Order: sequence, then C-alpha cells, then structure tokens
Amino acid sequence: MVTMNLNSTTTILPFIAEIFSRVGFVCTCIFNIILIYLTAFHTERITGAYKYLIILFSLVCISFSCLEVLAHPYLHNYNGGFIYFSLNDYLGASQALLRFFIEAYSGAYAAIMCMVAVQFVFRFATLMNRRTLLSTFTGFNFIIWIIYPLIFCVLFGAMTHYCAQAEPFSDDYMEKELRRVYNLDIEKTARFIVIAYNADGFVRWFNLVFLFGAMIILSAQYAVIIYCGVQMQMKMKKELKNFSLPNRKLQQQFFKALVVQITLPTLLFHLPALPVLFSPFFNIEFTFQTGFIYAVFSLYPPIETIAFMMIVSEYSNIFKKKVLRRPSAPDVNKKRISSDISIH
Repeated sequence: MVTMNLNSTTTILPFIAEIFSRVGFVCTCIFNIILIYLTAFHTERITGAYKYLIILFSLVCISFSCLEVLAHPYLHNYNGGFIYFSLNDYLGASQALLRFFIEAYSGAYAAIMCMVAVQFVFRFATLMNRRTLLSTFTGFNFIIWIIYPLIFCVLFGAMTHYCAQAEPFSDDYMEKELRRVYNLDIEKTARFIVIAYNADGFVRWFNLVFLFGAMIILSAQYAVIIYCGVQMQMKMKKELKNFSLPNRKLQQQFFKALVVQITLPTLLFHLPALPVLFSPFFNIEFTFQTGFIYAVFSLYPPIETIAFMMIVSEYSNIFKKKVLRRPSAPDVNKKRISSDISIH
C-alpha cells in the first residue's frame, strides 16, 4: 500500500486535490443522475437523438468521475520530464490495476471531449437542416456516435499504456524527486513517466508520440467544434426562421449550453495544461506539482451539468412545476415540439 506523509508542506496540494476530487465525484453523480432522470422521464421538448446524447454524455461524465476517484491521478513536473502517477492509498489495489484505472481515466477524458464534439455536430446538422448527416443520428445508425468517442477513448488509453510506460531510465530520473516531494517509493507507485531526452541528448520518440498523439486527438475535436460553432453562429439568425418561436428559443439555449461545455474545459484544464505538458522539451530546470490541474478539472462535470440545466428552460420549468409547485412559463405553442428536425 502506498503511504504519504501528509504532515509535510510539500504534500498539502495532493491532499487538497483529493478533497476536490471527492467533492467533484459526489456532485457529478448527484447532478447527472438528476439530469438523466429529468431528460428520460419529464422533458417534453427534448426528444429523439438529442435526448440520448444528453443521457450518454451524463453517463460518460459519471464514469470519468468514478475513474478519477479510483485512479486518484496526479502529475509532477521535474526538469525535462513529468511523472503521471496514482496517489490511491485506500484501495490496497495492485499497481497493475491502478495503472489500468489511470489509463481508463485518460480514455474517459478523451471521450468527454469527443461527446462535446458530437453534440456540436448534431446541433449543426439540426440547425442547418443537413438531412444526410441527421440520418446518422437515427435508428441503428446512432451506434456510429457511440463508437466514435469509444475509439478515441481506447486510443488515448493505449497511448498512455504503450508510450508513457515507466522503464529503468525514467525511474532513475524521477526516483529521488518522487521520494523528496511525496515520500513515495517509485517501485511501489503506479506510474507513467514522460522524459523528453535520453541521457545522450536524443529525443525519446515514444514519449513524443504520446504527447503529440494526445494533442492531435484533442485538436481534432476542437476543429470539429470550432467549424460547427462558427457555421452555426454565422447562419443562426437566418436558419432559425425555419423554426417555431418556442423551438427557436430552445435551439438558442442549446447553442449557449454547448458554448459553456467547451469553454469550461478549455479554461479549467487545456490552457493551463499545455505549457506544463510540453515544458520538458525546453529542458528547463524546475520542479512543480502540476497535478492540481486535475483537481480543478474534476469540478467540470458537475459545473457543466448545473449550467446546462440553468440555461435550458425546459429543466427550470420542470423544477418550478414539480418542486416549487408553480406553473411553468407559458408556451406559445401548446403542442409538443421536438428539438429535432424531421428527416422524412
């Protein structure tokens, strides 16, 4: 079992990070279960494919938070490299199992970003009335959008497993630093290590593949998101004329919710993470507990879920009606209105 000396001032950040992680886990489960329940049984205007996308995204967020608690991942930068390791000391799990949790956590993170991209694609297809693209979200074709994030989830986890695997040189590089800062024995710690250069000064290409592979996967999702987002923003006013007034407002709310979904991880995680992940290649001598970034990102799923339910009036109306026992906001059109465009 891994033990840590939490009395040391150098290990206070991992302790705080664990609190963030557990709070994020509890909040993620509570709010996403509420969202799934309301979406599945009480929403009237959110139907068809988008209902399933919301539920699927919530399930991915819950899985991500569960894996974070199990893996308890932490990152530490030291000179020309960083170590990505588990601080889980309460399960008594084997190193192999903890490494698997870290790999699965990395994959779930990639799946979250893919699911955000998929939602942008669906809203783009709906707003722009791209019937061929919309047809991929119906019936058996919907499995395409389940397989899409799953592929990148497995790929991201596999890159972590094969391209950041610890070996004698990387262990020697990080051994003293890990013991000095966290009082951990590197041989007893589930870990992945990225070192920019070998002792002879040559680039360690397999570690480079991990970093640039991760960057390519995430950049591809951002490219999809930016393209769909820009197209929707440019043509939204014109295209919304094809919708009824209530559905027009709903489409605008969905778009705002998607903007929040991508803005939060960008500000909370991606922008702060970029310099620390690529700093080893600048060969700067420094030591820094960068793992706190993961703790901040653990708050993304519950914040995103709360923001979504606040932005989309369908949920606030349900809350007013079911909890506060107040009539929901009057609708111009009393008929049930789908958030999807018919593709028939």
